[in-house]
Amino acid sequence: EIINLIDEGILQDLRFVTHYFTKDANGKMLLGMAFVLSKQYSDDLSQKITRGTRNKFAEGKTQTPKYGYTNEEGMYKTDGKNFKLISEAWKMRVNETPIEDICDFLNKNGYFRLIKSSGEKQIITKQKLSRMFQDPFYYGVLIQANQSVDLREIYDFVPAVEEDDFFKIQSLSYRKMKASKPHKDNYYPFRLMIYCDFCKMSMRVAPSTG
Repeated sequence: EIINLIDEGILQDLRFVTHYFTKDANGKMLLGMAFVLSKQYSDDLSQKITRGTRNKFAEGKTQTPKYGYTNEEGMYKTDGKNFKLISEAWKMRVNETPIEDICDFLNKNGYFRLIKSSGEKQIITKQKLSRMFQDPFYYGVLIQANQSVDLREIYDFVPAVEEDDFFKIQSLSYRKMKASKPHKDNYYPFRLMIYCDFCKMSMRVAPSTG
């Protein structure tokens, strides 16, 4: 497509850092060869990176950050006070404590995750907690790119929650959960019947706020 734009005069000239282009037959031929070589390099590099990532993942190594853990050479180690707070959050959830209350507990006790690149301190939110409580990593099974590996079988991984408790949390019925905001004066059709596919919280029909 680019060479065709040159032929039609729409592109007048091309300048590169490492490639010298002349607007003639030989120049367009060399340009096409440069495109083919760059495409091959990009595809080959992608395959090598994917293969290397897959091999590291099989060893239980990944750089994905997790709450309550530090990542040392791809392996997860407990993060002191933060790990204790996250473990306590799981215990509270097993006891059917609302996510809002768990979120307040973590933030009041000084939980945060430090972003190394920017130095920013990220506090926990209800949305982040909701995703965390659905992540099997916290009992020892890491899932990434449709692959899974049991970290407990590879190295001395310390889970934040027991496997049985994790699945108990997944099976919790939100009908039994205490509502964070009572709506005694309003009627909400389909309340506690329809759930959000993203956060698993109950949804309701209500007038537009606009």
